[in-house]
Amino acid sequence: MSEQRTLEREEPNYFGAGPALLPTSVLQQAAYDLIAYEGDNIGIGEISHRSKPAIKVIDDTKANLTKLLNIPDTHEVFFMQGGGTTGFSSIAYNLFANYAKKTGKKGRAAYAITGSWSKKASEEAERLGFDIDIVVNTKADNFGNTPPYSEWKPIAKDTAYLYVCV
Repeated sequence: MSEQRTLEREEPNYFGAGPALLPTSVLQQAAYDLIAYEGDNIGIGEISHRSKPAIKVIDDTKANLTKLLNIPDTHEVFFMQGGGTTGFSSIAYNLFANYAKKTGKKGRAAYAITGSWSKKASEEAERLGFDIDIVVNTKADNFGNTPPYSEWKPIAKDTAYLYVCV
């Protein structure tokens, strides 16, 4: 006889390095949505990424994130697949291409090295042949203390983008 399973659990104490513990209610809702999203007879993981429900999920998530983090209209929120390292090259290619399209110039990128991920991102942009400027580098302090923006090196006028990972 198979074991009867439920979606109930006592909230655990978890102190691992990551990923972070999610509240049981969030996991329960995700489990239900995997089976039947918004009452439909199809799960969220089964719908087309071009469907109205999928586009609504993306649009709602962008709006909520913009509100939560107070992101100004001058900035754009990106959702990318492939993990962090794939994003390094995607960001460089897309933002440099956009800058070149708008200005007709190659441009540069400014990188704030505040940890190992931003260091890897700058190295990837450089590997791809783009000109980069390191405007702040906190490696000497073991990435533990980022100085105020006013203490960073000036950003060149032909900078296509500033990369900051927090």
